[in-house]
Amino acid sequence: FPTGFLSERLQSVTHSFGSRKESDGNLINYCSWFHSLCKNINIEKDKNWQPKIKNPVSIPYQNAKELSQADFSWLRSGFFLNLQRGPDTKTTVTLICFGAPLEIERRFKNLTLNLARDEVLQDPFILFYIIFDELYLQLDSIAWKLGEVFGNMETVAEPRSTADRIDFVGLHNVSKHITYLCEGADAALFTLQGLIREVERSKAPLTMRLPTQDSLDHCETLFQSTKLRLVSLEKRMANVINLSFNLVTQEDSSSTKTITFMTFVFLPAGTVAAMFGSQFFNLSVDSNGVPHFVVSPAFWIFWAITLPITAILLALWMWW
Repeated sequence: FPTGFLSERLQSVTHSFGSRKESDGNLINYCSWFHSLCKNINIEKDKNWQPKIKNPVSIPYQNAKELSQADFSWLRSGFFLNLQRGPDTKTTVTLICFGAPLEIERRFKNLTLNLARDEVLQDPFILFYIIFDELYLQLDSIAWKLGEVFGNMETVAEPRSTADRIDFVGLHNVSKHITYLCEGADAALFTLQGLIREVERSKAPLTMRLPTQDSLDHCETLFQSTKLRLVSLEKRMANVINLSFNLVTQEDSSSTKTITFMTFVFLPAGTVAAMFGSQFFNLSVDSNGVPHFVVSPAFWIFWAITLPITAILLALWMWW
């Protein structure tokens, strides 16, 4: 294996495509490889039979596993293709898959039923096309699952909803999953573009090379289609998050209005009670036993202090 393949595998790169050609006399040794890293989504039904993301991965963080709509699983795979050809030796094609989905294994088991052996020996990139076709089905299936989960959350965050019903943590995690899937789709497209350039440079017979190029071009459009759906899902998610925050803001505004109304109701009574409870007003009884309400001659001091302070506060409020 080339050093690049091993280091990329250890680093869990999202996008990588490489090739190398060596010759020893008349023996030609060609190898090509790429890596794939894609977010995985596991779905289960809750008690109301609504789709919900579950996390099957054991992680060291105690609280992280309990997060709503969290899933920390990934799909990581690597593929290495080797071709040896010489005038005095048989042509051999070797494909090694690391972490490949079971569907790819089934596809290759049925390969002899649908594909002639000589076709693979003439143009081994056909094997890469089969892999990419299955990787597309995998990514597209995950995107549909995520869309199903988001569709249920989108109906919850409607104008009649309250802040308690909106799952903000779940919205954040679903948005994060969408971002990861967009990254995986872009990585697959970049890898496909590198593979298509490599097929164009290969020395396979034109009658064999052109069908492979056409198949890879078609596979590229499929990834682009899923990427468009993910971008649309990302925009819908942004709209729902904005709507949710607006709903919470409206509820906070309603609470503030209620508090303000109650303050206006009790403020006049509180002001009058505080004023008449001060030392400037006194209820006294004269010698005949008749009560009299007496205002202090120094009552002007109250206004002399209150009015300037009020004016200063109003000026500061208008300036601020």
